[in-house]
Amino acid sequence: MLAGSVLALSVSAVTFGALGCRREEPPPPPLRDILLIVVDTLRSDHLSVNGYGRKTTPHVDLLFGKAAIFERSYSAAGYTPPSMVSILSGTMPSTHRVRSYGRHVDDAVRLLPELLPDAYQSAAFVSSTAMTNASLGLGGRFDHFDDQLAERLDGTAFQRVARPTTEAVLSWVRTQRDPKRPSFVFVHYIDPHSPYRPPQGWRRRFEGKAPPRPRLVDSLVEVGESYAAHNINEYDEEIVYLDMEIGHLLQGLGAALKIDDMLIILTADHGETMRDGPVWFAHIGVYEPVLRVPLLIRGPGIAPGRRRGPVSGIDIAPTVLAFAGVERPRDLPGVDLSTRDPDSERMIFSEGTGGTRAVIHQTQKWTLRVTPQNDIADMERFDLAVDPAAIRPLPWADPPGEAASLLLANARADLKSDADGEGKIEPDLDPAQRERLRQLGYE
Repeated sequence: MLAGSVLALSVSAVTFGALGCRREEPPPPPLRDILLIVVDTLRSDHLSVNGYGRKTTPHVDLLFGKAAIFERSYSAAGYTPPSMVSILSGTMPSTHRVRSYGRHVDDAVRLLPELLPDAYQSAAFVSSTAMTNASLGLGGRFDHFDDQLAERLDGTAFQRVARPTTEAVLSWVRTQRDPKRPSFVFVHYIDPHSPYRPPQGWRRRFEGKAPPRPRLVDSLVEVGESYAAHNINEYDEEIVYLDMEIGHLLQGLGAALKIDDMLIILTADHGETMRDGPVWFAHIGVYEPVLRVPLLIRGPGIAPGRRRGPVSGIDIAPTVLAFAGVERPRDLPGVDLSTRDPDSERMIFSEGTGGTRAVIHQTQKWTLRVTPQNDIADMERFDLAVDPAAIRPLPWADPPGEAASLLLANARADLKSDADGEGKIEPDLDPAQRERLRQLGYE
């Protein structure tokens, strides 16, 4: 009896001692709110935070004064549907296959709301026909999806300017957000997309003035200068208006969320040629003013400062997931921008309308076009160190490593298997879908 009691005590002591020595695992850090703002058609070099000669973005300058500012951020594509899906999925257009207006994202392509932990409550607010559920089929991917567009401008597709979009976000935060869950909020602003028209009653502070020379411009076009100056002035006015609304948005969010604890990302789907390309005031091809977009990131763990290596829109998804403590899926080719400077040896791929493709490596850029006959044409190389606008082509030399085969062979394969729709409605949409898109402005 005594021996049994001693044995029991010994076992209990060992067990207690083992439990007492066990180190408790620290609880995972709490999930924090995430705000992703994507501005349509916003050139990187028209932001005062990036050195533009006008004070176009005072609120953004203040908000991102201690942020990571990426000076060479490239969109994955130079027009809205493929670029936006690349931002939300972290994959290139050759993977997600959305290249035309009206093509829905395939169910197999997972977007950020589905990649984030289930605890997140997701909400999206979009401002143009190209981003509606009818166009891309994004509605079911978010817990809340707002694509209520009310204004049709100059016969173009329906749009919603910045103020009502901002108010829609703040209304959701006040009335529908679950305060017990972290939020992932995606806000798409259409300003300053054409037609360049600030809101009625907006004070034209730039009217009649000569626009400053953006950083990417090599020389100014003389013919039609008055017309160009007017459009640039109106474009800049829209940026000032947008900046005010971003300030309004953050001020309103600050009443419900802890802004300094959030991850906040500001970028664009693509830029605009303005007068710095063969076609003025458009987003076509793979020209530098079309592909170069702003990318500003602030939040806990984000080292502030300017980063000069090339990065891509596909890097946004891995950065968001890392902030939420999610291991990046293996099929995402981008990188987490919060933890390291861009890799100087990295290849950045982009594509544009008309079968155009580009690859950027360090300060070198290669571009080409795949013809409808599946031939390679217009092969050009540029040295961005001495020609930042990429307007003086050099003799062709293949990109290093596998980039040459990826750029040429894959471009051909992409066009053959999934032709670039160049903004046309996909022919295989059902009649109801086609009619809805026509009603929204895409003929």
